[in-house]
Amino acid sequence: GGGPAGAEPPTPGQADGAAPADGAPAADGIDVQIAREALRLLVACARAAASPEAAADEAHGAGALLGDGARLRSWMRSMLLRCGVADVRAETCAALYALARADVPGELTGAGAVPATGSGTAAGARSVSAALCTFARELLALLPPAEAESTHSQQFFELLHTLVAACAGCILPGLPPAELFGTVLQLEVSHQVLERRDAPDDVDQELVGYLRLLLLLLRTHPELKRWRIGEAPGAPPVGLIGCFSDDLFQLPSAAEARSLGAHAPPKCKTRTSRAVALALLAELADGEPANLARLVELHLAQQLARGGDGPAASRPASVWG
Repeated sequence: GGGPAGAEPPTPGQADGAAPADGAPAADGIDVQIAREALRLLVACARAAASPEAAADEAHGAGALLGDGARLRSWMRSMLLRCGVADVRAETCAALYALARADVPGELTGAGAVPATGSGTAAGARSVSAALCTFARELLALLPPAEAESTHSQQFFELLHTLVAACAGCILPGLPPAELFGTVLQLEVSHQVLERRDAPDDVDQELVGYLRLLLLLLRTHPELKRWRIGEAPGAPPVGLIGCFSDDLFQLPSAAEARSLGAHAPPKCKTRTSRAVALALLAELADGEPANLARLVELHLAQQLARGGDGPAASRPASVWG
C-alpha cells in the first residue's frame, strides 16, 4: 500500500523498468522520444499558466488548459487505455503525476492546494493539489475500461493507485473512502473471468488494478474489513471473505471445467493476480476474528474437497500453492 511516511512514491508506469509488462508492442525509439518531449512541454506550459502573472489573465489560466473535464477525460482515455504502446502510456503517467504533485513550484489552479483530511499525523500537514483530485476523479470516471482497453490498463491503474495513495487517508474531497470502496468493490465483483489456465503469463491487469485499490483502502481504513453485502431481499448479508471466495476458492469439478473451458473459475490464475488476492484476503483477516474464521473454513473446505474420492478429487491443484 505504500512505503515509510514521507517517502517519495514511485513514478507510475515506470516501476517495472522499460520493458513492456502487458504484452504491448514496443514503439520506435524516436516515436517515444517525441511523445516524451511533447508531454514535458505540456507540463511546462501548465506550470507556466499557473504562475501568478498568468493566473491573473483568465484566458491563459490553468483552467483553460486542463479545466475542460470532457476533453481531459477523452485525452486520458486515448493516451492511457487506447494507446497500444506501453512506453508512451508510461510517459503519460509520468507527466500526469508531475502535474498532480502538490510540492512542485506553482499550483495548477489559482485557488492553490486543496487541504487533505483524514487520519494519521500527516493529515494536517499535507495538501493535495487540485490537479491531483481532478485527475483521480477523471480516471475513476473511465471505469470500467472497455474490453479492448483493459489489456492496456496496467499503467492506468498504477497511476490511479498512486494518486489515491497520495491523499492523506486516501480521501478525495467529496468522495468518502467507503463510497470509493463500494464502487471499486462492485466493479471487481461484476468483473468476468478473463485469465486462462493455458496462458499463465497473461495477467488480467484490470482485475489486479481493482484488487490493489481495495487493498490500499483496507490498509488505510481497517473499519472497511467489516463491510457487508446484501445479496437478495431478506437474505443475510455476506462478508468480504465470502465475496472474494470466487477469486481464489471456487474451483470447478472436472466436468464443469471441461464445459467452461480455459476461462473457468477462479478469476485469479496467474502468479500476479493470486499474489494480490492473497494479500487482500490476509489483510481482511488481520485483526478481524470473524474474517479469519471464515477464511480458514473456506481454505479447509477446499483442501478436503481436493482430497476426496469423488469428482472433486479431479479438480486442479489448489490455488494456494
